[in-house]
Amino acid sequence: MASGEKVLFFAYGPAMDEKDFKRWMTVHKFRGTMRKEISGAWLVDHTLKFHYKSDERKGGIADVVSEPGSAVPGVLCSIDEKHQEALDAHEGAPGVFERHEVTVCTTDLKLVKAITYKLKEEHRLAEHVRPNRKYEDLIKKGLEKYELPTELLFNAGTKFVEEENINHVFVYGTTQRG
Repeated sequence: MASGEKVLFFAYGPAMDEKDFKRWMTVHKFRGTMRKEISGAWLVDHTLKFHYKSDERKGGIADVVSEPGSAVPGVLCSIDEKHQEALDAHEGAPGVFERHEVTVCTTDLKLVKAITYKLKEEHRLAEHVRPNRKYEDLIKKGLEKYELPTELLFNAGTKFVEEENINHVFVYGTTQRG
């Protein structure tokens, strides 16, 4: 990649919150590391999970895992290629998380390639880890800014179990033959 090029980055979880992102970059002395938010977006064929406990965040933290037919709402951003190292550090790579190339669908229905970060398999816990309220609020604020649904956050954050939460079933068909 040539110097000065932009990297597309799919932000989910608290990474959607620009203020939290800037605070982290300042505390960790990554000055001048700015990202540009482009639009709300959906990470295709993934679902949101909380299966890692963060001492810093005092609870479960967001991760995305492959799940065909599902999608995770978030924000498509761009960052200067020269700031890739700072972004990796912010996202916990290459330690606990690792960078992946993914397909993202923008709110205007364009499919684009971007990078995002996924928890390394060896760090995933078998059980759900409840995120703390402040962490959930950061995510909710990011989703609301881009008018993205917050229900998926609630469902993932409370260990949503489909069988226990299906209240209605709609079946379409006909009783007529032929």
